[in-house]
Amino acid sequence: MNTEQLEIVRRQFKSSGPAVVLAVFRNEFTRIPNWLKHYRSIGITEFIIIDNGSSDGTYQYLMDQPDVTALQTSESFLAANFGMEWINDVRRVLPPDTWTIYADADEYIVYSGWPNRSAADFIAAMGKNSNAVFGFMLDMYSRNGASTADAGTDLLKVCRYFDRSYRFRRMPLKPWEKRRDVLEVVGGPRLRLLSSVAKELKTNWIDYLIRGQLDRILKYVPARFRRKVIENYPAQMPALGKTPITKCGHGDYQNSHSLVEPPTPVYAEETVALLHFKFTSDLYNKIKVESQRGEHFRFGAEYILYDRVISKMGDIALYSDEHSAEFVTARDLEDAHLVGRFRTMLDSMAAP
Repeated sequence: MNTEQLEIVRRQFKSSGPAVVLAVFRNEFTRIPNWLKHYRSIGITEFIIIDNGSSDGTYQYLMDQPDVTALQTSESFLAANFGMEWINDVRRVLPPDTWTIYADADEYIVYSGWPNRSAADFIAAMGKNSNAVFGFMLDMYSRNGASTADAGTDLLKVCRYFDRSYRFRRMPLKPWEKRRDVLEVVGGPRLRLLSSVAKELKTNWIDYLIRGQLDRILKYVPARFRRKVIENYPAQMPALGKTPITKCGHGDYQNSHSLVEPPTPVYAEETVALLHFKFTSDLYNKIKVESQRGEHFRFGAEYILYDRVISKMGDIALYSDEHSAEFVTARDLEDAHLVGRFRTMLDSMAAP
């Protein structure tokens, strides 16, 4: 973000709500109304959104929202560390200890007590001794393939199902790395499409080391051969763990999933879930666009893998009697032990 844009942030910031929501959008016009509605419903009164060269009216719509500070850039999403440099720039000019919620256009945050509990109450309950909240992306889907995601669609009604059996473990670290409490979330429909829970729970640091070499390899692969390399190289599963809620002045985002260490994040007792609405009808177009644009992680490798799976299946069929549960309120996630248990997870992993 340039100096002029950051000055706009300083001037327009009101600090009147429990937290300010930060986001980077590109061509998300159909999702914005319900996304804003969700966050407003929990008491959010301020949004700072960076539009990255939209051509569908996204920026114009955001400019018309009285509670949104809309910024625009045509710079490379990839070169800006997938937009995280822009988010960090904004966080640095906000007053210290301001709580921020970072969420994509397909992510709705929920926590214990939702929808009756306000964001203000949730954040107040975290106490003064924490500066971050652990969360993870909970993929949502419909019972019958991909659902329509038009502007008026309430995604919470059409994509009502989630996988109930996720596993939390300490992320495999290389023998020479310092021991850290880094949680990894294993499970979900994307993992079922690309691998299996049993297989991924057996992975170790060697598997991660081998998979991680794809980053180096793709830099030297001509664009016309990238898809073939990605399809045949050992696939790294989507990272599901996130730190969506943080205090300004306590470190930057290293990437969209984690903070820079040091300083070590001091996580709150409670956790959150980001209901993730990726598997809707507009995914087909995103696969086509983003796998060609190459601005996402590993030149859009994840989209290329989805394309291969969907081409074989003919549709996005994720519902399973064995794995699926219906979401109504956060109580459904509490019953499945998917929110509200960060300290419990750490304690269970530290147990001999």
